[in-house]
Amino acid sequence: MCFVLSSNGTHPCLQELRPLVYPLTQVLLGTVRLVPTPRYFPLRLRCIRALLGLGKAVGQFIPLSPLLLEMLQVRAT
Repeated sequence: MCFVLSSNGTHPCLQELRPLVYPLTQVLLGTVRLVPTPRYFPLRLRCIRALLGLGKAVGQFIPLSPLLLEMLQVRAT
């Protein structure tokens, strides 16, 4: 679905999927915040990349810098 939403508006069913942007954003943000340990950094980065593409595709700002800064502040145990 992220691929369809980030296809620069050329996909025929883009308008039908537009109502799913907010729920998808909430699911991705929840996934990023779920377990803030270094073990899950690859998953967090994947979700942040998906959020970047989604925000770019729909022309909306999604604040991602706090999520990235939080990863820099976590200490490995």
